[in-house]
Amino acid sequence: MSTKFTSHAEANLSTKMTTLPVPMTPEKPLGLCLMDAQQWIGKYILEWMHRNGHDLNAADIAFLANLDCGETHASELARRMGITRQAVYRTTKGLSERGLLDLVDDPERRNQKIVAMTDYGLEVVGVARAGLEAAERDLEDRIGNHNVVALKAALSQDWGPPASRT
Repeated sequence: MSTKFTSHAEANLSTKMTTLPVPMTPEKPLGLCLMDAQQWIGKYILEWMHRNGHDLNAADIAFLANLDCGETHASELARRMGITRQAVYRTTKGLSERGLLDLVDDPERRNQKIVAMTDYGLEVVGVARAGLEAAERDLEDRIGNHNVVALKAALSQDWGPPASRT
């Protein structure tokens, strides 16, 4: 006698997906559109950097994007990124080993460290900025200049703090 086994997930998928009281709309929610746009830009920059000889990953690019072109306190960087100072030090160490950053003592505040870009780091950031400009031009070609201008204007507005739950 042959028995066909169906996983619990398969059984739930066939019934739950058709009975959930979730209205389906043809329009994608704004949050998903924004996440998709961020992923598109991220992939564009990664490919740009790789084509230009810089082996960076998405975390490296996000870290570099949060640095001031010059010096940034490690504690400020941790606050901006919502990560621990230990995570900042680990990432800085890796990027230092690759010649992009230096971690130096703050001469004014002995308990603070400063993350400083090297000349090579500034060069890499310049390549990334050129990639952002190329991505924007490419997006203008795809969706039109007027749409890019409107998108930038809308996203540049002060949205205020997120609403708190009551």
